[in-house]
Amino acid sequence: MTAPIGSQVSEPGSATMKFFLPGRFTPGSAPAPTDDRVHLVLIPAQRMVVLTFSWSRGQDAVSARVAELRAAIDALDLNREGPARAFFYDLRWTLPWFRRNEVAI
Repeated sequence: MTAPIGSQVSEPGSATMKFFLPGRFTPGSAPAPTDDRVHLVLIPAQRMVVLTFSWSRGQDAVSARVAELRAAIDALDLNREGPARAFFYDLRWTLPWFRRNEVAI
């Protein structure tokens, strides 16, 4: 990974945003958060199956891509553990055809 990426989980009345730092950072060398609501958390290594797509990152588009990814995983007879996640790499005003979005399981 060459740049921080984000993943968002929204629930009524709150939202959680995750940013992933490049591997060259350790908990000791990462920039210190300047806001008390931000916490550095070390996440164990994970193996994921990923589908990359562009254009919309709305709920309908993400749900359709997750269904497509699940079908591909099933067709390959792979283990499908864990929840589906969505990752978005670009600013909101990036032209849709230039956006890089991913769903992962």
